[in-house]
Amino acid sequence: MKKPICYVDGRKVDNKDVEVLLTQECVDFLFMPCWKSMIKIPEEIVETVFRVCTEIETKDETFKFKIIPSYKPDVKRQRCKLLVIYSPTRDQAYRRAGWIVSKFGLKSFNRLEKGYYWVEEYPS
Repeated sequence: MKKPICYVDGRKVDNKDVEVLLTQECVDFLFMPCWKSMIKIPEEIVETVFRVCTEIETKDETFKFKIIPSYKPDVKRQRCKLLVIYSPTRDQAYRRAGWIVSKFGLKSFNRLEKGYYWVEEYPS
């Protein structure tokens, strides 16, 4: 069986007692609440964003993402998809979203209305 990975406040915890207990109980995955950054991504740059996020995901095991069609009518009207980034802490979720906005120059897309991203707790 694979050794369980434990995170507390975004830091990897190397607590042997927790690992032994989870292994004895045959728990491979323990769901912990996390934060998700929802970022508007214009359709023109979706592939570039996907490529960059995939590279980050291979280097940082706490970085998980997906790109989904928007479920909000105003975001659909702006011809955007939603980049969802999962983070262990609220601060990290805001930092990651802010980095994406500046990295890809989302403020230069005139059709994007204010509010390039928002952060919410998951599950919410």
